[in-house]
Amino acid sequence: MRASSSDSNSWCGTIFDLRILMSFVPAIFFIGLLAISKFDLTEEKQKEITHELAVCRNAVQTK
Repeated sequence: MRASSSDSNSWCGTIFDLRILMSFVPAIFFIGLLAISKFDLTEEKQKEITHELAVCRNAVQTK
């Protein structure tokens, strides 16, 4: 018995959807990873920001 054309079309559509899913999901994950790494603060940068805030706070309190 031969599969009807609608069955083969749905099968091709499923394969196409799977290819799209396998392309876009890793791309979206990678873009998110890049955004996180751009805004990630290293320990040294955190210490520098803490020191600058302390200096500003002391300057305001001494006025």
